[in-house]
Amino acid sequence: ISWFPFFAVVTMAQSQTAPQRILPEMNEANLERSSLELANGAPLGADCYFQSTCASGYCSSGIFWMGSCVECNNDSHCPGQGESLPGELPVAFCYKGGGGAPPRCSQWKRGEPIDERGYPIWFHGESEAQWIPRIVMDEGPVMEQVWHWDLSNQPDETAFEVTETHVSIPLNAHTIAAYSRTYHNFHEHETGIVTAVFLSNSISVVTPNAVAGMMEKYHTLTYNGTMSTVRADRIREEVAARSEHTKNRAEKVSVQHARGLSMGISIPGVIAEQIEAGQDDMHLDQIRNYIKDLLADGSSLENLESTGWDQHSEEAKQTLLDAKTLSSMKSENHCKHFEEGAGIEVTDTHIVIPLNSAFATLSGEMQFSPTYYLGLNAGVNIAKYDASTNTLEFYYQASQQFRDYSDPKVAPEDLPFPSGIWVSPVNASTPAPSVDGRSDKLYRTSANRGWLPQFLVNSYLSEPVDYSIYDKDMSEACPQDLQEELEPVWLEAKLEEEGESGNLMAGLANMKHLLHVSVIGAPCGSNYMKSDFGPGTVGFELNEFSVWSHMILEVEQEHTEYIATSQFWNDWDEFLKNGEGFHPTL
Repeated sequence: ISWFPFFAVVTMAQSQTAPQRILPEMNEANLERSSLELANGAPLGADCYFQSTCASGYCSSGIFWMGSCVECNNDSHCPGQGESLPGELPVAFCYKGGGGAPPRCSQWKRGEPIDERGYPIWFHGESEAQWIPRIVMDEGPVMEQVWHWDLSNQPDETAFEVTETHVSIPLNAHTIAAYSRTYHNFHEHETGIVTAVFLSNSISVVTPNAVAGMMEKYHTLTYNGTMSTVRADRIREEVAARSEHTKNRAEKVSVQHARGLSMGISIPGVIAEQIEAGQDDMHLDQIRNYIKDLLADGSSLENLESTGWDQHSEEAKQTLLDAKTLSSMKSENHCKHFEEGAGIEVTDTHIVIPLNSAFATLSGEMQFSPTYYLGLNAGVNIAKYDASTNTLEFYYQASQQFRDYSDPKVAPEDLPFPSGIWVSPVNASTPAPSVDGRSDKLYRTSANRGWLPQFLVNSYLSEPVDYSIYDKDMSEACPQDLQEELEPVWLEAKLEEEGESGNLMAGLANMKHLLHVSVIGAPCGSNYMKSDFGPGTVGFELNEFSVWSHMILEVEQEHTEYIATSQFWNDWDEFLKNGEGFHPTL
């Protein structure tokens, strides 16, 4: 299938299905009416013929009939003007409810918060929605993690610069840290090694407020909890039952399959729905306000009630010893997004982070194998330096956690946990909001894919998935001729992104160059994307496409190809076991 003729057909068909992407210009008359006008205008509900009659500035009259003064006639009359970006919940929608009630501006498109049933996600090919409930915890945090960098032992001579008040970390450089993490809501605890690259992050798919962040690959060395292998088991059984013809066809049609999948997902906005279902924006504002309070009175996380830092710190230090002998049992691909307003600065070469000072962090998590889920969380982060050992630690308390098991072929009863979003108090005196604070801009009550997305879904679901795509060496997976073909497209994808606004994941279908490089360039990310659990269990499906396209979206254009195709993501093993980079300071 030729990509660009294919995209032309998509462009004609998506006008009725793709979300609106362009933010309307703010109308100052709507937002800054004079007090005199408001004082002299008629109140809501009063009879009117003209807009100027009403204090609100809006009358529901028509050409031949009288109306009444209302808050709004359409979304552009509300402060958020119909746009509710990931991580925010503005009063954005003009809700025109039934029963004769006048239209009013609301934070929700449907005029009310999401109910107890939750948020529906319509996966590709499914006729029933997956409902994502919101679970309120009495105590927090939901998740805790410590990163532990030994600054005397970093690969590629990566050098951190530390003063009494700040740490400066090189951008786009290979770093290795030990970690210890606990999901209290899942009763999961693990330790391991994380390969992390710090980035300038002015564009994020989970928050409009990001200033910097990390791209990460985790390698789990110890694990306590319920590790489900249901996804990997299903794939291995499926592949074992394939005929030689089917195995050969899976590799032969992998690009066509990926193209159909990418558009079948992008046009209806499945990934954007997952993000909206996985962020409680009211609760996020609680986290942000709490951080403002901490910064205002000079407090740090050392003043908080949790004692999790010390425990996780000791375990992370021990992990540097464990790495000498243990192998990774699974891997995960994460990203971190540090929000503005906490003193974090980004220069041309470094990210500069205040020490002992709180900053808001939002995270995306993805596991491809042995199970299959997307996770999101948000909370308070802090950096601390120990001069006696030349080590840097981050301690992260997340008070909301989303996990969506996203393989429709696995029955819910076979999963270790239900999908959902968990929220906890941000501190002992601030309970989580009782109202579900998720946006419903993309909320759908039916699949309603339209003929083209449904055709694409049916097309790619009818073909076998190539589960060997990430098991090949770079020279085989991404040969020189493919690298040369991709070289100009990386830049075109980034330039195309700069012309977009609003919810990027909701507008993927408009980004032909990004989709092009995501599809044909997928094998070139094998080092980052391959699973430690074992070969033959990862293909290019929903979660893999989400991780790969999101990486291309968020990394700065001059570094996109380097970060995406780098071969260092799994080098921790050799680095820590060969002795040259192994001198843990305990």
